[in-house]
Amino acid sequence: MIAPGRTGPDFAAVAGVPAPGAALPRACASSAAITFSAKRASPLRRCIVTAGASMSSRPMEYAFAKGSSFRSSAFSESTNSSGAPAGCDDCIASGFADTQTDDPLRQFMDVDFATQLPDDLLLLTDKMSMAVSLECRVPLLDQRLVELAASMPGHLKVRGGELKYILKRALEGVLPASILHREKRGFGAPMGAWLRAELAPVLRDVLSRESIVRRGLFDPAAVERTIREHEQQRADRTDHLLSLINLEIWCRLYLDGESASGVADHLKQALAA
Repeated sequence: MIAPGRTGPDFAAVAGVPAPGAALPRACASSAAITFSAKRASPLRRCIVTAGASMSSRPMEYAFAKGSSFRSSAFSESTNSSGAPAGCDDCIASGFADTQTDDPLRQFMDVDFATQLPDDLLLLTDKMSMAVSLECRVPLLDQRLVELAASMPGHLKVRGGELKYILKRALEGVLPASILHREKRGFGAPMGAWLRAELAPVLRDVLSRESIVRRGLFDPAAVERTIREHEQQRADRTDHLLSLINLEIWCRLYLDGESASGVADHLKQALAA
């Protein structure tokens, strides 16, 4: 939980930050000078910061920026380019259609609230933390803080290429600059490195050409190319490969009718090979 009286007054104190194009007060100079490295950011984040007016007319192109090249080539002829059976509605497209604002940044936030947060980030965090009896909290999702952030205009959230602008301003003097302005870091396990080393035998076994051909969902050449790019560190394909591995294991359990113990024994054998 956010300490009572801490967040509200701080945000209120900087809520009068001038609109884009206005001169910033001297106190803002150090914060405004923070530059945004578009090269290192994800495609979607680059789009949010650099797209400008054009983003409002093409939200779907930006929403699918990440991984689009993989999606467009990996699936077999029986599935469409999104990986869903032909005719299946897309939840991201539906999310954009349901937004009640013309503000592109707010559109992205609304879609995140409806999709990635409940169905991915929060879900996985809750499952994995509770699996080891760990109490995990998400203070930035405190209801009052979320409502306050949702009421703020976009130029207080992204300013001159700097993300989380108003949050950083509010915490100046509370957190050291080395923390406040460092690059974003996640809390994920080093799965990418494991897939190149300890788990490489499992990766190659589960996603073997024989397995992909037998399943009939994906183009074997595209899967092999994805594995090779990851192994050679030409691209980080961790998310793609984990999704493919989990899907194949799920298919073996629920479509092929294999027992959980049998699948586990097979994976152990592959790991020991």
